[in-house]
Amino acid sequence: MIIPKILQHVNNSSVDTAIIDFSAISTKDITDLAVLGKYIEDLTGSLKIMGIDVLVVGFTPEFSNELVKSGLSFVKELQAFSSFKTALQRLMKQKGLAIVSTK
Repeated sequence: MIIPKILQHVNNSSVDTAIIDFSAISTKDITDLAVLGKYIEDLTGSLKIMGIDVLVVGFTPEFSNELVKSGLSFVKELQAFSSFKTALQRLMKQKGLAIVSTK
């Protein structure tokens, strides 16, 4: 499983935020939404307990709708963004960072 690898990496790094991209997942690929939901809940919950701010991106409208309809409680707690770019912009603003041209 990938969760232990992610948690170990975070533990060995000076990471304080994780952006998790789900853009490669569609509702067609999912045979059991409850299993995937539990996986996402376990991953985000574990990271939060370790003090990591978790941002999620890439949920399609269909996938988002299915997650909400599933009634899984963690869905309301997700910090979700429409794209990696918007999550990164929010993170950079929060940390007082900006992209500077070196021209």
